[in-house]
Amino acid sequence: MLRFESSITDFNENGIWKVIVVPPEIVQALGAKTRFDVRGLIDGVPFQRTLLSDGQGGHFIVTNLAMRRRIGKSTGHPVVVEIEPDETYSVVVLPDYFEEELEENPLAKAAYEKCPPSSKRWIAQYLTEVKSLDAKANRVVKALEILEGWANRRKNKS
Repeated sequence: MLRFESSITDFNENGIWKVIVVPPEIVQALGAKTRFDVRGLIDGVPFQRTLLSDGQGGHFIVTNLAMRRRIGKSTGHPVVVEIEPDETYSVVVLPDYFEEELEENPLAKAAYEKCPPSSKRWIAQYLTEVKSLDAKANRVVKALEILEGWANRRKNKS
């Protein structure tokens, strides 16, 4: 694992994204280009994320509120990061019942296949975080509607 020190900073003026900037030598050692899946520790707390490009040659890791609470830090606080490539992060396992629905809905399936791993993970979590069969069925319908909406938006942009 590669180790570096950084701090949590605001990514933009509105302060919505809180990020950890990754030094260029670490990015180079990882072999990252633009998006690159990584895992490691932030102040000893495990994480999995996608290393993102800022479009100007720099890279960063987005920290969500749950992560910042786990490490007990916020904007401006220093952090110690240990990081390595993560081959498993982009692997998303969908429930069998949803895969069957995707097979019967080519529009939704095409949209799903074009999704970035983060969206695929969100869909998988959305489908599996409920327990009752009724709730799961409702979420399958909603997820298919969302994917169809994404596909239609892509069509309209073309």
